[in-house]
Amino acid sequence: MELESRIRDYVQLAVEKEWPAMAERKFSPEVWDAYIQLWRTYYQFAPGNDQEKIWYSQSLTKLNDLGDQRRMRLLTSRAGGVPVMMWVALLGTGAVTIAFSFLFGIHNATAQIIMSSGLAFTIALVMLAIVALEHPFAGINRVSPQAFVQLEGVFKSLEAKRFR
Repeated sequence: MELESRIRDYVQLAVEKEWPAMAERKFSPEVWDAYIQLWRTYYQFAPGNDQEKIWYSQSLTKLNDLGDQRRMRLLTSRAGGVPVMMWVALLGTGAVTIAFSFLFGIHNATAQIIMSSGLAFTIALVMLAIVALEHPFAGINRVSPQAFVQLEGVFKSLEAKRFR
């Protein structure tokens, strides 16, 4: 029961504290403390039979994976995004590409404007996508904690069945 309680605490804090913190490129000390408490609970467990030893070994592997995934989330949330030199290169090549479209020598000005505008619009959409994806835990296309929310639902379901 203590292990389940520790996992619940971690999941709840990840949803309530860590995700909003990652949107601001920070981390939650409460989630770190919950993770440490989860490890302490594992250290206190002493497997008795072969089945418990197998479970313990597999669950330690999963606990390590949990820590690795958290580190990856935190690194991703704190990444600096696209470097300034890359933006200079992207904007410069976009401008050169649009300028080259004027060298096609179309005699119809309307067709030239439509072609150049379409190209500029396409380049602008790519730039907008880069900006939108630069901060994966913030904005309208942010990564949601849906897996953790589903796990909270599983715990609530198990608890409801237990108290019937």
